[in-house]
Amino acid sequence: MRLMLGNVQSFDEVSSLLRSEAKLWQEDRVVPLNKIYATPEGTVTSLQTGPLTITPWAKKQLSTLLGIRWERWFDKVSGAELAEEINRRLYRSEESIKLRIRAPRPGEASSGDEAVLAALVSKSYTPIEDMRVWNNLNQVLSANARKAVGVIPPQFTDRSTHLCVLGENPVEVKIGNETETYYAGFYLRNSQVGFTALTIDIYFLRLVCVNGLMVSTNEFQLLYRTHRPIVEKALNTLLHQSLSGLEGRWEQGLSLLGSAGQKKLINPEVVLKNYLRQVPGMRHLNKPIIEELNRSSDSSAFNLIQAMTHVAKGLPQPDQRYELERLAGELLLAKETEV
Repeated sequence: MRLMLGNVQSFDEVSSLLRSEAKLWQEDRVVPLNKIYATPEGTVTSLQTGPLTITPWAKKQLSTLLGIRWERWFDKVSGAELAEEINRRLYRSEESIKLRIRAPRPGEASSGDEAVLAALVSKSYTPIEDMRVWNNLNQVLSANARKAVGVIPPQFTDRSTHLCVLGENPVEVKIGNETETYYAGFYLRNSQVGFTALTIDIYFLRLVCVNGLMVSTNEFQLLYRTHRPIVEKALNTLLHQSLSGLEGRWEQGLSLLGSAGQKKLINPEVVLKNYLRQVPGMRHLNKPIIEELNRSSDSSAFNLIQAMTHVAKGLPQPDQRYELERLAGELLLAKETEV
């Protein structure tokens, strides 16, 4: 039986999507920074690569390398002036850098047929590619287990990959006088460009409104692995260990959800502000979350969690969504004295 959710795909369907993504990536190039040139058209080029459209994440990395604030300094200058300043700084550098390059994704902005500069990373940086992780999950999970789950299809950004694996059978949880239905699973986030580590966290999806909840603290974070070389056998073992005891953690997390309905918040606005300030750029979400909370019957921890995950669902960027759902998970695990 497949999950009763419209956008869920099978393991094999997701494997096909990840293979298509993997085919976009080219071999990494190690290039001296002083052999890279910016153009007035906003691209960068070198003899080893040819012209490259630069992603927002790669632009941020280049800004850090060169000690510049791109938007603040170059907002009102011409392309030629921008290129001149960047090239002056590139020319002075004696460092070599690894370039991660791929073909444009469907619908991605690029200049003609140019390849995309996805990242500038250290020479020692060795990503654990999405396809490697997925292939090892195929080995770790039995054939029957793969058939008994559904996968929310991967989302690719300029800096990360997101996908969620959900168990087939929904679980009912008693919240006060109401019964809620959830799917339990795990959420995988990865980056092949130096943005974040490979992580796998416990994940719950509330069926009534399809809100997602990330639980990623202590025993609920199944895996955190920085990007460095790892052989296939070790990666397989690591994933196997990460997913062992999964059902017990689901039960524990769902029990905490049931208890959250009884946890009353004296001042939910203060609680929310304290959580949102943990992540830069999140404070503007305070108002829509409180507005959503005010639609509920009371100010319990459960209702604030649902207000946070409801707002997260509407955020356009997966990494923003991830962070807000993660903060909601922290609230779920908070002790009475912390809220």
